[in-house]
This record gives sequence, structure tokens and C-alpha cells, in this order.
Amino acid sequence: MQKTMKACLFGGALCSAGIAQAQNFVYQDTGLTAYGYQAPSIAYVFAGFDTSVVQSDIAYAPDNRDLYVEGYGSTSFMERSDNFMHIESAWDGSEPTYLGNFGYAGGFIAQFFQVDEAATLEISWSLTGSDHWQSFLGLLDMGEEIYNFDIEDENIAGSVSYRVEPGRDYLAVLYLGIPFIDDANTPIFMRAELSPVPTPGGVGILAMGGLIAARRRRA
Repeated sequence: MQKTMKACLFGGALCSAGIAQAQNFVYQDTGLTAYGYQAPSIAYVFAGFDTSVVQSDIAYAPDNRDLYVEGYGSTSFMERSDNFMHIESAWDGSEPTYLGNFGYAGGFIAQFFQVDEAATLEISWSLTGSDHWQSFLGLLDMGEEIYNFDIEDENIAGSVSYRVEPGRDYLAVLYLGIPFIDDANTPIFMRAELSPVPTPGGVGILAMGGLIAARRRRA
């Protein structure tokens, strides 16, 4: 009987995972800021000191989904998909800046969005190996600040999470800043990603159904 119960519970969990729907961002061109006015979604990346060569154009969502620039041994890119936003910079150590032995690259994403299903939004970051100059993270829910903090030595890497619901307007600000990068080949990044909201009730119902079916078979 113990083996039957384990099998049914495990089967219920698998069934629940199988019927879960994918959670997706619904990207928006503009949205409401914490100060009560409309602003555009915007993304920007740069690398190196000669900005006339390596600085990207400003990209308004959703017209340009990806940005990439490189210069003087440094690279930066921004990428968006249905369920994540990501910005990353790195230095390969090959071309130090004229100020010293480090790279120079960064940028930001300020993206208004909704979601099509309830989800957990996890924002993770690591600026280890940089001076995290002017780096910060923000999240607004219907214009209300949920997260708004600078990246400092004590929180140079970490993550936060928040439940997001359909029909609500959000703004994620992933501000990688304008840092010097002195750790070659160790990217700095910020990432916002959606994942399913746990539904233990659904698993329990499916598992109970499996137990009932098993008891009937034994009878």
C-alpha cells in the first residue's frame, strides 16, 4: 500500500506539472511611472570609451528585441524572450582602458509589461568583479514601488521575487550602470524571469484521484 501511495502522489505531481500553462510577458511600449506620468520602455547598452563607434541606438520595445555592442575588449548585450529579460556586460582582458587595467561596459533595461498568467517574477543579478557604479534595481506594480535599491558591496549578487498577476501594469528596471569591470571573463548581469506559481492544491487533488482509483482496483 505504501508503494501504491508513493506512486499515486508522484503521478499526481507529474500530471499537475503537465497541465501547467506557460507564463509569458506581455511587453508594452509605455506605462505609468511611480511619479504618475507615462514613460516609454527603453533599453540601452554600451562598451568601450569611443561611444561614437560602440554605443548602441536606443531601442523601444517591442520593435527591437536584441541589442549587442562590443569595443576595446568589452561587450554588452540585452535580450528579451517570452519569459525573461536579460542584460549582461563583460571584459575579456585584452584591451585595458586608458585609465587602467579594466574594461568599461554596461547599460539598462526599463521595460513596462503585463503577464498572461499568474507567475513568480524572479530578478537575479551579479556585479561581482566590477565597481557597480550607479547600478540599481527597481520594480513597480501599478505605479507603486515594490523594489528600489542600489547595488552595493554587501548585495553585489543576489535575487528577489514577487508574484505578478494578469491585468496589472508593471515596470522592471534592470540598471547595470556604467561600471568598470576588472575581473576578465566574468560577466556581470541582471535578469528578470517568470516561473509558475506553485499550486499544491492542484497536486493534492490529482494525487487523491490516483489513490481512489488504486483502491478501486484493489477492491
